Amino acid sequence: MCDRAHLAAESIKKNHMVQVAVYDDTHRKKLIQEQMIINELGDALKEKQFKAFFQPKYDMCTDRIIGAEALVRWEHPEKGLLPPGIFIPVLYIYEETCIFLKKCMDEGIPLRPVSVNLSRVGFYNPNLFHTLCEIADRYQIPRKYLELEITETAYATDSE
Repeated sequence: MCDRAHLAAESIKKNHMVQVAVYDDTHRKKLIQEQMIINELGDALKEKQFKAFFQPKYDMCTDRIIGAEALVRWEHPEKGLLPPGIFIPVLYIYEETCIFLKKCMDEGIPLRPVSVNLSRVGFYNPNLFHTLCEIADRYQIPRKYLELEITETAYATDSE
């Protein structure tokens, strides 16, 4: 009973407008789902189940491609294609983006900036900036071609 009360309280923790929380079984199901995803992440990384997709960014005035946004999807062997809101491995997709840019450089393709979504979780990692710089340096990617894009949920949760 205490665990269920805690789950209900956590569900309204960041919403200062709501003062009452009511438990229902969706809280427990969500927690079980999140734990299953966490348990499977390690194997998914080892088995390269995460796939990078690059969506072009256009200059509306010139209709020219000015960059791209790196998107990640998890090709789960049982659940199919999963959106990033479920897992968001920012370091993985950042490295895949660097690999992509390095391949472009090696093939003589002109580089354009690529943005990678940064979730709320990324903000709380004190080593994130250092780690991202190490990854870019490992692939010799000039940092001007790498952008971090703050997701809407990250900003909406804590705009400061």
